[in-house]
Amino acid sequence: MKRAYRPTNARNQAHKVKLAALAIYSAGTMTCAVCGFADIRALSIDHIANDGYKEHKNSRGGNNLAWKLKREDYPPGFQVLCLNCNWIKEHERRQREGRSHK
Repeated sequence: MKRAYRPTNARNQAHKVKLAALAIYSAGTMTCAVCGFADIRALSIDHIANDGYKEHKNSRGGNNLAWKLKREDYPPGFQVLCLNCNWIKEHERRQREGRSHK
């Protein structure tokens, strides 16, 4: 008999930290700042100033950013975007810089 999936305590804690960051950076709406999309499975934290590459250099991925924001008491400079709007923002940034995805 197959066991029902149960996230580990670490996963539960990481999920709670991500939800807290989403709530704070969306002013409690839990929606994308651009389009209003509200499915939390596709919401992410975005660097408003497009300087996320600095975070990624030292990041191990996953919810590392959410934990960092919590440790730093949720500093300004971040917003909630859905994955589509986040991708569009990144694509437009690369176009402005004369680079594009291949």
